[in-house]
Amino acid sequence: MSKVAIEPSMDDALRHKEDGNKFFSDGTYSDAITCYSSGLKCCPQDSDLCAILYRNRAACYLKKELWKNAASDATAALAITPNEAKALFRRAQALEKLGNAVEAFRDVKLILHIDPKNKAALEFAGHLRNVVSAKVQSRESTEGAVAESFLELCKPDADRSTKMQMSKNIAVLAAQEGGAFKIFQNGGVPRILTLLDPDDPDLAQPLLRALASICENHKARAAAVVREIGVERFRKLISSTHGNLAISAAYILHQAVKAFAGTDKVELRGSETALVTPPMAEIHSVLRMAFELVKEQDVSVGGRDALIDLIVQVASLKGVAPEIMKLEGVSVLLEVGAGCADMSDGKPSRLNVSPVLRMHIAVALGNIYDNIGKDKTQFKKEVALFICPKLVVSELDTKIQGATALSAVVQGCSDLGNDMLGREHVLPNLLIMAQSEDLASQLAATEALAHAAGDKTRCTALLGDGVEALKTLFKAATHDRVKIRALVALCKMASTHGGNINARTFVEGAGRRLGKQCRGFLVGDDQDFENRKWAAEGMAFLTLDAEVKEDLVKDPDALKALLELAKHDDKSLLYGVSTALVNLTNSYDKADKNEELEKLGKFAGENVPQEHVLDDEDFVAGRIDILMETGIVPAIVQLATQTSYSSREQLCRVLLALSGDLKNRGTIVQQGGAKVLIPMALEGTPKGMNIAAQALAKIGITTDPRLAFPGQRSLEVVRPLVRLLRADKGLQQFEALMALTNLASTSDDHRKRIMREKGFSWIENLMFEDHELLRRAATECVCNMIFNEEVFELYASDTGDKVKLLTLFSGEEDPNLARAAAGGLAVLAADTRVCQKIMAVDSAVEIVHQLMINENPELKHRGMHLMLCLVAHSKETAEKMIGSSGLEILLAVVQKVVPSSPEVLKAAGTCLQTLQGHGLIQASQLPSVSE
Repeated sequence: MSKVAIEPSMDDALRHKEDGNKFFSDGTYSDAITCYSSGLKCCPQDSDLCAILYRNRAACYLKKELWKNAASDATAALAITPNEAKALFRRAQALEKLGNAVEAFRDVKLILHIDPKNKAALEFAGHLRNVVSAKVQSRESTEGAVAESFLELCKPDADRSTKMQMSKNIAVLAAQEGGAFKIFQNGGVPRILTLLDPDDPDLAQPLLRALASICENHKARAAAVVREIGVERFRKLISSTHGNLAISAAYILHQAVKAFAGTDKVELRGSETALVTPPMAEIHSVLRMAFELVKEQDVSVGGRDALIDLIVQVASLKGVAPEIMKLEGVSVLLEVGAGCADMSDGKPSRLNVSPVLRMHIAVALGNIYDNIGKDKTQFKKEVALFICPKLVVSELDTKIQGATALSAVVQGCSDLGNDMLGREHVLPNLLIMAQSEDLASQLAATEALAHAAGDKTRCTALLGDGVEALKTLFKAATHDRVKIRALVALCKMASTHGGNINARTFVEGAGRRLGKQCRGFLVGDDQDFENRKWAAEGMAFLTLDAEVKEDLVKDPDALKALLELAKHDDKSLLYGVSTALVNLTNSYDKADKNEELEKLGKFAGENVPQEHVLDDEDFVAGRIDILMETGIVPAIVQLATQTSYSSREQLCRVLLALSGDLKNRGTIVQQGGAKVLIPMALEGTPKGMNIAAQALAKIGITTDPRLAFPGQRSLEVVRPLVRLLRADKGLQQFEALMALTNLASTSDDHRKRIMREKGFSWIENLMFEDHELLRRAATECVCNMIFNEEVFELYASDTGDKVKLLTLFSGEEDPNLARAAAGGLAVLAADTRVCQKIMAVDSAVEIVHQLMINENPELKHRGMHLMLCLVAHSKETAEKMIGSSGLEILLAVVQKVVPSSPEVLKAAGTCLQTLQGHGLIQASQLPSVSE
């Protein structure tokens, strides 16, 4: 009997709604979103329940500050139940945050038309009226400035200095939304193009910046600007010999694509959805223009770089990579990559290119490859059709082009590149080219082999046939440029063991010998920059070997030369230098050890990973000391100015390793390490941001935050530390708590920022952790946060167990946990509502009494302060507090039977006087008070 599929019912939808409502009440908005989404799948799309679910999910998105999603859901709810007040209000809130106060104001006015007494709508309308009015005034004042600037710029008799100033004014005005709006509205784009003279770059540069600003955040304006400029004018600008002019022209295209893709602000009109799919027609036209221009010989070096960078950045946007495939963009990129190569017999490359263009083409190919989807057949076909025929012909320049294009593919898509290397005739032809007498041929071939050798899992073809050929080439090469490439290929193959001494592919000691050769290229007086860069890449791989690490740090000239490379602006340096530093500090990810599995593996004869003795903690610490003395922190600060997220993650790893030693933290701060960690903790790979945040936490634990993060930085560091509270690793959470505790002790501005970043709820959650250090650190942080008015009120007005938990923690055996909890409780007890909550805890009296007689002076002081507050609360409370042994303890303290500080003595005396005031004791019972 076949099973009948049961359709989801309205009952299921209602159940999901109720579950979502509970999660919303508890403040767990992500779980609420999941429930409401499940409910939407169960009910008809035109039902009232569906509208409610959309409205509720919109409320969750507002709480999570996902404004676009909130606007979209509110719009969906209004499509079912038009003019519903809650949906209108939520959409208005989202629209205002998205910068569209005018549309938000329309929604609120509609609410007031339906319900004129709606208090929330009245308040919000007043706020929006001010915002809209300010925008109108800004536009009116801006309009005059725009008109005046164009009038002066267009005067035939205007002198050059006036024109320069007016063009700069237009650029400044266009950078503001009001100015961009007025320039565009009043026909400013065609007027700018009329004034634009590519032969006068000083005047043209600000005008191009203005056009880019007009495109920013606005699809309609961006489309009009691109259309007005046109392909021919773009071609002329990007072919300009003035590099900055070409870059500015390409930047216009970049801003246009960002606007089309909706990666900046999204313009919402009426019921338009907030979740915008990139408009492919506009993006297609811009990409077609970019691919046409990038391969032309007349395009300037800067212009070509800027166009490739545009492709790099947009290829990862949703739906863009397939559009690039339709435009045969992969073939264009390979053609440009092939055009980078120097030709045989000393002939120059076909195209004017920068040293970094090949790397950027590789990144572009990689981004396209990763984002075209699962079916990569067409991509592979285009690559094979371009490269393979070029390598099998007899004409040497064509072979060089094929090898150069293969280098780009190997760098950007290593699996595909090494698959190409395994094809028939490819590797043999490369080896023949490498051994030819033509320098360009040798360079192209050895460079392709060197890049291919970097993928230890896929370079099997090279390991089989290429090792001996590369050794021979290294020994026989007469030119250092060829020799270093062959050497780097050997370095990469020698490091395929990844630091596991049981998996070496070369004989023992080969890595050290190769490392010595690389160090020679790093420090040799006659070595050019390109050779040093390649040597750094070789060391990046070889330093997986612990012996090579020790050799490098014991060679001060080589180590200094490696760090000196960081001062160069060449982005292709990033990988080699940063990876070598990660290896030297052992700050790479390490697999968790499982001793039982290791024993089983050895018994079964498996190759069990084994770390070298020179990678023990003491040796790593020694290497870090040498690196600190050699100036590693300034080198990292210099490298951190680059934008590669993966390389920045590497640098974060190194700084975390350096900050692990307490004595290094002051130096890191002094030399700018803490300053560069903040932006890396706010933007980068998820793992990189957490690593940077942990390094900041270590610095913030032991250094006064006002010195470590002066000025505004101490507030900026709050966000990454709060995010670190959500990490999976307990150590990261612990260190984040400790740093936040220090920050919270400095000022109420820091406590307010922690609240604004939604950090306090995470801090409280960690008070329930099983690990005592986490529990203690969270409680200490709460204790400092209680000095914030909002937090104080949270505890004073709480109807749950917040005060109860602090009371119970005050009686814990861990003195540090008890001290933190009792400290917070002592501050809160100034409020009578809190005193009532404390007395509601069954063991409260006993806990306070135990604190009062504790040997720890701090705990005793906190206990006596609590006693004072509770006794002052009411006669009834006072009577309970002196029951059992409370009065005896007070008398013993006052009579100095129990050793106590002056503060405790004074508090005990005040307690007795208060008890006398309540009529609970007589003056005759207080002999010690008058002493």
